[in-house]
Amino acid sequence: MPERDGPPRSGQDRLRPVVGWVLFDFANTIFSFVVLTMYFPRFLNERTGGNEAFGWVASLSTALAGVLTPVAGALSDRTRRYKTHLVPLVLVCCAATAAMAAPVATGWILILFVLANLTYQVSFVQYNALLPFVASPGRVNRVNGLGVALGYAGVFFAYLIGGVVVARFGRAAVFPLGAALFVVFSLPIFAWVADPVVPAPPGRALEAVRRSIASVWATARSLLRQPRLLGFFGGNFLCVDALNTMIFFVAVYLEKRMGLGERQVGITMMLLTTSAAVWGLLWGVLLRPLGAFASYAIAAAGLLVLTLLLAVGPGAGAQAAIVALGGMGTAGLWVAGRRLLLEVAPPGQIGEYAGFYSLTTHISSLGAILFGLLSDWDRSYRAAMLSLAVALALGIGLLTLMRRKEKGSGPFC
Repeated sequence: MPERDGPPRSGQDRLRPVVGWVLFDFANTIFSFVVLTMYFPRFLNERTGGNEAFGWVASLSTALAGVLTPVAGALSDRTRRYKTHLVPLVLVCCAATAAMAAPVATGWILILFVLANLTYQVSFVQYNALLPFVASPGRVNRVNGLGVALGYAGVFFAYLIGGVVVARFGRAAVFPLGAALFVVFSLPIFAWVADPVVPAPPGRALEAVRRSIASVWATARSLLRQPRLLGFFGGNFLCVDALNTMIFFVAVYLEKRMGLGERQVGITMMLLTTSAAVWGLLWGVLLRPLGAFASYAIAAAGLLVLTLLLAVGPGAGAQAAIVALGGMGTAGLWVAGRRLLLEVAPPGQIGEYAGFYSLTTHISSLGAILFGLLSDWDRSYRAAMLSLAVALALGIGLLTLMRRKEKGSGPFC
């Protein structure tokens, strides 16, 4: 993929490809909000009477996506057919999402969700890989930033449209709507963004897949000889696991534990999204004076405080705490986590460990199973919230322990 500075290549910085690429961020965020965060967890809770089922399928589908992501990336790099692979992934995702509204057994709905989330997660490999072919090096950051901004706009759009549909037709009706909107706003990238016209690297696709799997396995084994990296990946896994679980179940908690109505849940989710967006900008400024480790620790500590507060019980300030601390922690873990990776990874192996970082953040969803089980056992959600607090505390402790052990040895200090 093009990385060096210089004049734009053919197809770069043209209006239609840029518009198509950034609109896909708007499109896929609609799916994320409708299915992963706002409506499906509560829809499934009503059908099953608990959270265990969603915990299992959310963990399974996200972990599968994490395993398949490096394989899909290797295959696409070998064939250079990123858009060609993106289209069927999106269409399968949308078909499965729409079908979740069908009057079928809950088991089939669970299978459809796994298929939808799996194809949604893997589609990001193709989407992200197209950016260097859409924007020249000097404009990549601006195009990427515009996509992120439109992604947050997609959340607000999905809330406004989805709220009307749910109020009139019921919660299940929002799934075909979300699927249709995902397809409609994906049409520009389908039509206006082309696969790169560059020669594919020599070799067979299956060989690229095999090498990708071998590389991930070799990276995992090498961590046993590198305590700094082992501490980072282990601590980050625990913290992101807690964060992913909170994202999956926040709407369910607001409705089932705090007793909020549809409109109040939606408003709280919108405020949380706005908070995360604002904190994303703030962490970009604070990262330099505070340092990557301190920023990460503060963000994780904010989430830890939030889980403890919610474990005690949702008091009068619970919504404000979710918005403020949730937004700070969510943005902080991602912004500081990526920066911390650059500081602890060996200089010549940044790409290798960045791929492993992506893998571990995807499979960091196992806490959703435990949360689902505990919240069904203890309807006060106290035990479930405490499980997240334990994961965050262990994550912070592991990062701190490795930092002290390696004191004086590099940027991690």
